[in-house]
Amino acid sequence: KRGRAWLDRHVHTWIAAGAPHLGAAQAARCTLLGDRMGLEAFLERQDGLRMARSFSSSPWLFPTGALAHNLLYLRRQGALEIRHLSANVSGRWISPDNQVTVTFEVRWGGAAGSAFVKSASASHFDGTRAAFDADRNLLRFGGPEELPLDAVLVAVVKEKGMPR
Repeated sequence: KRGRAWLDRHVHTWIAAGAPHLGAAQAARCTLLGDRMGLEAFLERQDGLRMARSFSSSPWLFPTGALAHNLLYLRRQGALEIRHLSANVSGRWISPDNQVTVTFEVRWGGAAGSAFVKSASASHFDGTRAAFDADRNLLRFGGPEELPLDAVLVAVVKEKGMPR
């Protein structure tokens, strides 16, 4: 009831101290998905999600570093991921001295809207083929659970630099 001003005056440091008795996987399931830790008898789904997200220590239990590298947390929606990106631009008169990027747009169809992602500059470009470093180009779209039949993916290759 005392609010933010009281916290600012009386709390200098907050440290999440406690052992991860539920485990890191359980912390992620509770915080991200609303798992109720066996308390379904008296805890509604929304209340379980709200409770889990109020635990300040939960993010400290999520995997980090190399363990988190290949993780992708999804809700009930789906994901569209683009991997091993390369672009063949032969006959497009793009100078090998210029930087090349690719911008992707996904139009989900209907009223679902669209989303954009842009790659980093190509790690190698010889004027014909642009290769992109996989570690620098994690291209993911969050979208509907199933890809609609009228969804469209548009790729636009862009060059940055002076034309020949």
